This record gives sequence, structure tokens and C-alpha cells, in this order.
Amino acid sequence: MNHWGKHLIIDAASADFQKINDKEYVRSFVVHLLNKIQMVPLAPLWLEYCETNDPKKAGISYVQVLQDSHSAAHFCALSGDFYFDCFSCKDFDVQVVQALLIDYFNPKSLHVTVVIRDSLQRSEATTYTIGARGSSE
Repeated sequence: MNHWGKHLIIDAASADFQKINDKEYVRSFVVHLLNKIQMVPLAPLWLEYCETNDPKKAGISYVQVLQDSHSAAHFCALSGDFYFDCFSCKDFDVQVVQALLIDYFNPKSLHVTVVIRDSLQRSEATTYTIGARGSSE
């Protein structure tokens, strides 16, 4: 990589309610994710059901601190929407992460933003949408 790091931000709509509301299923996703993108956990996984000021936004959240940075997500229990984040100074394949999110949670769509970050040059961002089961829109 000729930049400091990659930041993947995914906003997903209408995922499988049973899956996003199952802590053990989300835990298995994180384990599989780290294996697929070859990241090493630096601390234990934090995973909890979180109440919020807005009941529509309550749901499971996780944060996994990594040797090379972090992965985190919040799953909204009522809407099925979820918000995923992975930042790393070690390169990883965005397509692999997208495919894994689709396979695990079956969202209606993904809004994807990839930010290439570096303190010595302006960050570059690419944004696109993937429709149901991976068809580009």
C-alpha cells in the first residue's frame, strides 16, 4: 500500500432480522471476518445489545480491536438495517468483506464507502451501492 490505511464503511438496509438479533451469530461473523481478511485480534471482542435514546436504533453492537486497527458494527433490531466499519493499516479486500456481509446477513442493499487515508496526502473516497444479493445499482 502506498497510503497509510483503508477505511471501509457500509450502511446496509433490511437484513435478516433473526440473524442480526442473534449475538452468537454476530460473534461467528466476526470470527469468520477476521479469518477471511487475515486480521489478528488485539483484545477480546466486545459485543452487547445496546439500548439507545431512540428505540428504533436499539440493537446489537460489536467492536473488535485489531492488531492493525478495528472493526465495528451496529445492527438495528427493529429495521434490520446495520452499519459496519473496518479500518486498517494492513490492506484487505473490500469485495471479500462485502460478500461475507451479504452471505451472513442477506441485506436488501449495501451503500459502500471506501476511504483511502494518509496524513501526508488528501484522503480519497469511493462510494457505490450494491443491490440485493450483490447486483450493482
